[in-house]
Amino acid sequence: MVKEWLKKKDLDYEEVVLDKQPERQQEMMDKSGQMAVPVTLVTKVDDTESVVIGFNPGQLASAVA
Repeated sequence: MVKEWLKKKDLDYEEVVLDKQPERQQEMMDKSGQMAVPVTLVTKVDDTESVVIGFNPGQLASAVA
């Protein structure tokens, strides 16, 4: 659902599939503090980051604004 939401908003994203890229698991833990998926990391132009856990359209909208 997150990918569809991002596509509808015409936003670029990089998908990381932890089953295929297990070396990125620690990065996800460090950013989100948990192993729940999906984790959406939004990096803005000024390099600030927002982390959204699960599919939460309100939080996603705030993060990409």
